[in-house]
Amino acid sequence: MRRDLVMVPDGHLEIFLDFRAVAGKKIPMLVGIRPNAIRLKTGRPLDIMGIKFMPGMFYSLFRASTAAFSKDFIPLSSVIGKAALPFNGVFKERTPAARMRLLNAILADCAGKREPMSRELSAALESMYARKGRITVGEMARTAGWTRRWFLETFKKWIGTSPRAFSKNLKFVIAVRELNAGNRPVAAAHEAGYADQPHLNRAFKSQMGLTPGETFKYKRHRKILPLEP
Repeated sequence: MRRDLVMVPDGHLEIFLDFRAVAGKKIPMLVGIRPNAIRLKTGRPLDIMGIKFMPGMFYSLFRASTAAFSKDFIPLSSVIGKAALPFNGVFKERTPAARMRLLNAILADCAGKREPMSRELSAALESMYARKGRITVGEMARTAGWTRRWFLETFKKWIGTSPRAFSKNLKFVIAVRELNAGNRPVAAAHEAGYADQPHLNRAFKSQMGLTPGETFKYKRHRKILPLEP
């Protein structure tokens, strides 16, 4: 199991495109990384390309919710339909740089046709970030000017997870950022809004399978953790 492929969600959607041979053909497969850490067993490194989407951007580009993603590899076409066809050409390119240029071109073309997130949902998301995840669903719904039910449905459709799970991830990433900055676990727990250090330890165990001390024991572990929420 490769340590450099341990990913931690940071409020953005992490997607890996995997072009390993399937039924004799190379087609894009993907895995969405949502509430929990995930460890990927991959083929050759050049068969994997990662994309990070801002919250709501995947739905904005492809009109497809990420809520149905599993931790298993699934065909990209099963999520976004015919919009997956341009991605088939990415791994026909011979070099990683050429693949990245084509991938950027595909996403830029999609961006020109994207559906913008509503101002109401954007305002609710901004309030969650401003309060570091310490906000209730009711408060976010009122910020958006929507009913609680409509807000929950719209949030999950666009973001791919519930407000509660998103808030939980945000708190965790704030704690990671504090630890990356060299702060002690007790201070990181306080800044992130955990009741105490044991609560932070349990969050790390849930997300990483390790305690904060175990995670940061070696400097090489730091590069696998997000620095920005």
